[in-house]
Amino acid sequence: MKNCTSHSIKRWVERVVGITDIKQRDEYIRENSEQIKQHMNKTFEYAEYVYKGQIGDNITRNYYVHNDIVFCLNTTDDAIITIYKINFGFTAEINLQISKGLIKEVRRLLEEQGKIDEEVIAEIDRKKEEEAQMAEQEELIKAQLKIVQERRKALSDEIKTIDSRSKILDFDIKRNVSQLVNSKDYRDDIKNL
Repeated sequence: MKNCTSHSIKRWVERVVGITDIKQRDEYIRENSEQIKQHMNKTFEYAEYVYKGQIGDNITRNYYVHNDIVFCLNTTDDAIITIYKINFGFTAEINLQISKGLIKEVRRLLEEQGKIDEEVIAEIDRKKEEEAQMAEQEELIKAQLKIVQERRKALSDEIKTIDSRSKILDFDIKRNVSQLVNSKDYRDDIKNL
């Protein structure tokens, strides 16, 4: 059994029972509160879900329709917020026919949406799988890149080591040659040249 807000009870009495005088409405509610709630809930049992969303404001609600009556419930579907009759400005019979036609179209669209949602979910699953494979490839490439960078650094260090051996030899040669040929007479000659 759904909770019936005081607002929905007032609207039921006004819009379904037909008592619009506030004093008479309130008296009827005091005398028949439990019966009203039972009647609202019994009628709701035959209502068809048509939509969940925000219509008219930014509060999400659930909408159900039975014949020409709209039930507006909270998002948890445990309380009837308000009730109103469908009115396109025609007779009750024409309003009901239009309502039935719109409900039929909503059913068709919901069914179509369900099929599309299945296709979308399948497509998303395929794309997620592809994304996961690419992520694995990316990790593999990163690991390979790290190995290449480490090898390159090792080669660079090896080049520096080889180059330093050559420089050490150059230094040793220059030192030995300097001792060999760098006499006092040679230095004097260079000054005089």
